[in-house]
Amino acid sequence: METKTNVSILQQEMDWLQAVIDQAIKTYLLQDGHEDNWLDIELPDLEEIDCPYANAVKNWDLDIYNRLALALAMAPHVRPELMDIFLGKNQVYDRGFTEFGGVLDKGHSGFLPTGQTLNFLITVSDTALMSVVNNIFGKNSILIKEDVLSLTAVDTYLPRLNGILSLNNSWFNYFLTGEQLQVEQSAAFPAQKITTAMDWEDLVLDDQVMHQVTEINTWIKHGETLMNDWGLFKKIKPGYRTLFYGPPRYR
Repeated sequence: METKTNVSILQQEMDWLQAVIDQAIKTYLLQDGHEDNWLDIELPDLEEIDCPYANAVKNWDLDIYNRLALALAMAPHVRPELMDIFLGKNQVYDRGFTEFGGVLDKGHSGFLPTGQTLNFLITVSDTALMSVVNNIFGKNSILIKEDVLSLTAVDTYLPRLNGILSLNNSWFNYFLTGEQLQVEQSAAFPAQKITTAMDWEDLVLDDQVMHQVTEINTWIKHGETLMNDWGLFKKIKPGYRTLFYGPPRYR
């Protein structure tokens, strides 16, 4: 039942995205209703909703632009046919609209949005909003810092917004089921999770190393409080960096 509710909320977000895309196309092609603005389309109200997606949107305090970015990245997972409108041809040049961005991939029969697709939607009524798009993909963006969204890398001579706008599969699974997937070992992430039946009392280390391990444990528990509530984000870099080296020692 919980998964059914989660899916329903995501579908509501897709309904809103559909309305935004339809209005953006009307605005750009000067069709009936072109004078309206997609920013005036009412967002689904998530304030009283208790589900993974709604809670994430509220915890991250996403504005309408970031929420549009998230919905657009999620569309190929939830409602891929919603993107088909971007496959229309520019009749003047008998080819797709460059300004729509997008990528066609052999592994996917539909349209995959790129950063340019998001840029088109956001700036269709006001080109000055391009700075907003830049911020969405900036290092301080909550969706980037939390590894929710990403732009695939492109060759250095290509515009950055040509990268495919993608949603992290772990986060999508969380929105859908309330559970986040474990990162799988790969060439890009060579580490793997290890487990043990032992507890902290079984760990034997010299005093200096134990002190450092305790610091790490403290950071895991209280790092967010230190960075945000105490304001240390202004003085130190995010995260905790440490290096252990040398062969294991046993007693």
